[in-house]
Amino acid sequence: MIRLHRPEYIFCYGSGDWPEFKELFPSVPIAGWREYQTAPDNGGRPQAFQVAHDGDITVVLTLHYGGRGRRFSRQHLPFVLKAVRNAA
Repeated sequence: MIRLHRPEYIFCYGSGDWPEFKELFPSVPIAGWREYQTAPDNGGRPQAFQVAHDGDITVVLTLHYGGRGRRFSRQHLPFVLKAVRNAA
């Protein structure tokens, strides 16, 4: 599906599944995944996310967007958008 439709962006969430998500992009070397840290102004805990490029596709890996425990809330989205824009 990815190769057929070639979306511009793919967002994968759930850090426990990052290794499996990375397997979907075998042409991206391990060193091709750049890790970023968020730094929310409201004192929220920083969180990591990763960005890579598979040809013309930008892939973003984040924590899960909901549920209990560690989650990626909207306060972290500006950092993801900035990283994606700068990586283009």
